[in-house]
Amino acid sequence: TIAVAGTHGKTSTSSILAHLLESSGFGCTAFLGGIATNYHSNLILSTNNIIVVEADEYDRSFLHLRPDIAIITSVDADHLDIYNDDQDLKNTFVRFAEKLKPNGLLLVNESIKAHFENVSGVQKQTYSIDENATNRAFNLRIENNKQLFDAEVRGLTNFEKISLNSLSLSLPGNHNVANALSAIVVG
Repeated sequence: TIAVAGTHGKTSTSSILAHLLESSGFGCTAFLGGIATNYHSNLILSTNNIIVVEADEYDRSFLHLRPDIAIITSVDADHLDIYNDDQDLKNTFVRFAEKLKPNGLLLVNESIKAHFENVSGVQKQTYSIDENATNRAFNLRIENNKQLFDAEVRGLTNFEKISLNSLSLSLPGNHNVANALSAIVVG
């Protein structure tokens, strides 16, 4: 189970990840938070045992998941009708991260890594366009109406650095590059 959580970026990230897995021929079952235009659905079905799920924090329902891999995109103040305050929301995201299976992967945006420093028993990596991230995108540019970027990602088991050049994304913006980068790391 690969769970994508965050106060924003969940649908984009889970859709990109599901598309990467599907287009690679590996496949996955995916429950997306919106209709993916290339699949005309929010559901992708597969016969393998990989599932991508959008882990929604709205009603704390993501605390019922026990993922093998979790991507956390953001922890901005949101749903304050459900949470007492911003700190309650952040604490709940930490509780979600603690639900990872032992030795699972916690992949968080570099900008929020401090919130998860005390999570133990899992592999932790960061991603960002920030040069300090474990996995990073750089050399961002626009050519022929496409967002292009280079990336350095770490393997999930041996943490060997892999360089990828001139990756193309039809979604504009640095936030979408970061979303795609997290999907690439997990893919």
